Amino acid sequence: MILQYSILFLLLVNYCVADNPCIYYFPQGVINLTTIGLVNSQPRFKDVRIIIPSEQYKYSYNPCYSFTERGCQNVAACQS
Repeated sequence: MILQYSILFLLLVNYCVADNPCIYYFPQGVINLTTIGLVNSQPRFKDVRIIIPSEQYKYSYNPCYSFTERGCQNVAACQS
């Protein structure tokens, strides 16, 4: 399964044009991540836990715009 996603990623990279790290142009259309990122210095996805029994971390993520949280400053993603 990982191999299939890796191949798909490599194929998409070959056909992707990006003038901005948050907007990607493909022959089939546009992926614009700026529409889901928050511009108020807060993460869009805050304190998300991954379901792995040995994993005790929480993750926050905000595409395209930086945020500050706990020990993370001016970041797109934070692990706590």
